[in-house]
Amino acid sequence: MYFRCNNGGWNKTHEQVEQMPRIDSFELKHTHAWGGIFCGGKYLDIYQDNDLCEIFPPRGYKIRLSHKANGYGGQQTFFLCPGCGARVRYLYVAGRKGFLCRKCAKLNYKSQQQTKDSMVDYWNGMNYVKKYLNLPPWPVDGFSFVRFRPGKPKWMHESTYQRHLIRLSRYQLRHGKRLAEDLARLLDNSREEREPRAKLEKSRIFEHLKKN
Repeated sequence: MYFRCNNGGWNKTHEQVEQMPRIDSFELKHTHAWGGIFCGGKYLDIYQDNDLCEIFPPRGYKIRLSHKANGYGGQQTFFLCPGCGARVRYLYVAGRKGFLCRKCAKLNYKSQQQTKDSMVDYWNGMNYVKKYLNLPPWPVDGFSFVRFRPGKPKWMHESTYQRHLIRLSRYQLRHGKRLAEDLARLLDNSREEREPRAKLEKSRIFEHLKKN
């Protein structure tokens, strides 16, 4: 089963939560019997009973519901994930699997993925410079970024400029640390590759000397 919930046609699984069409159980408080619910900019038909809802199109897709007191004399409605049964507010489109929670759909937040990217502080730092300071006429690569000092806009007070440099230095320090870790890892991998080759060459030389 597929759900047409975005402008790109039949939905494909995304890795980031922020990019994935979803439905929000909190919208169900406005739904009685037949109604509708938003998903990725599209409006889906929904039939809601007390502990169950059915979503259309292309055909009825049933999702169990759970209700919890909200502390204001009322109650809040949550979905029970069809995959694991967890009580969640959001369910995400997962292609033929229908709607699943974030964990079952194997989605990460953008911030979680950024921590794995060794260039994230470089890009964030350069965007910060572009927003508040003066970019140089030459390109600033990942190596020169560590010691890069952008120019001060003419209208900016010196104290404000120094504050921006301090904030920029945090991106530079984190990027420099990641850069050093990446370089150390590359050197270790290169050393591991060279050592077996060196041992092989030594054994070949030794065998050659024995024969002669």
